[in-house]
Amino acid sequence: MQLLLQYSLHLWANASTLLYMHNVRWPLFPDYERPAIYGLAPNKAFNLHINTADNETLGAWFLFSDSYYQKSSLHPSFTATGSVTNPVFDEHLLPALQSRPTVLLFHGNAANRAASYRVALYAALSSRLDANVLVVDYRGFGDSTGSPTEAGLLEDAKAAWNWVVGGGTVMHGDGEASTKVKAEDVLIVGHSLGTSVAAMLGEWLDEQGVQPKGLALVAPFSNVPTIARTFAIFGLIPVLRPITSLPGVYEGLTRYLIDTLDTQARLPKIAAPILLVHALDDTTIPASHSTALFEELLSPQLPPVPYTPAELTLPKPGMWDKMNAVIGERQTIRARVVREWNIEGWGVVREFDRPNRKLSEGEETMAVGKVRHVETTHGDHVDVLKSQGVLNIFVEFFGMD
Repeated sequence: MQLLLQYSLHLWANASTLLYMHNVRWPLFPDYERPAIYGLAPNKAFNLHINTADNETLGAWFLFSDSYYQKSSLHPSFTATGSVTNPVFDEHLLPALQSRPTVLLFHGNAANRAASYRVALYAALSSRLDANVLVVDYRGFGDSTGSPTEAGLLEDAKAAWNWVVGGGTVMHGDGEASTKVKAEDVLIVGHSLGTSVAAMLGEWLDEQGVQPKGLALVAPFSNVPTIARTFAIFGLIPVLRPITSLPGVYEGLTRYLIDTLDTQARLPKIAAPILLVHALDDTTIPASHSTALFEELLSPQLPPVPYTPAELTLPKPGMWDKMNAVIGERQTIRARVVREWNIEGWGVVREFDRPNRKLSEGEETMAVGKVRHVETTHGDHVDVLKSQGVLNIFVEFFGMD
């Protein structure tokens, strides 16, 4: 037990390494300049680098939407020489960005953009959604410079966003004069660790008064302190259990966390439509995290719980009667607000509309997008995102047909 505790404390002391796992380099010796060797169609994707505001350089791949690619001279059948160079890609970039929506994709921890399971996802998104796809390796990942931090990943996300809305060039200053792609044509998608990056970007955009097409968070987690309690390697080895089970110790340690990646606190501030997707058989991040995020987004429409858990441990006369009354009222309102349907053999879908947001000045309001929670029976941690059923929901929910 002592050895396990020492090992857990060692992992906690190196929390950022465990969180980002950016030193896991896979595949080895990647050839980023040739995306086609990893299974993408010839000339459909190209390699690029994006500079951030704090002088880091991010490696990235851009994929053309399927419809644009098939009709353009990028397709080998329309290319006399069978060879297309980057300058030709540059000619196609802005027309492609303006012809179809773009998915700004933020991947999970470890590995890089050439990992086979990620490449399969890019291909699925560009084909089924008929969308352009930009995927970036965060600082410290792949061939990107620097080391990952929560603040740094937000800078990476902002740089990627500015590249897309700038029509393939990074905007400077306020960016308004350089905007060539509409914000409502950009869908932000995050997977695993990337859901935290997507939420950070969504919050920042909301603060700027900018609303993207929406946010799709696949296999998200509430925040670092919460996921640390449930995290298990391969879904079997709870490496932090020795310290999370010690009363008071874990709570004390979390106060010193620098990177908390608190998606649960950020999502309610985002007005764009939000889609949460999780598989019940996810062995990496329990599906309960998506449920918690859904409930957090729903909570403003429900009566507040009158007592804290600590207060309920020492109840006073009348407390439980009041508590039961509030619980009943919450259940009644929830049944009216939340729409839920079961897709037999596949999963459950829940959604609700959010009330308009009142602006600070006057009585003017702004529309707030609805929230949908998709809980599939299968898909584990990775395959759920590229399943046909989930992609069909992407198309319908975000209007990408």
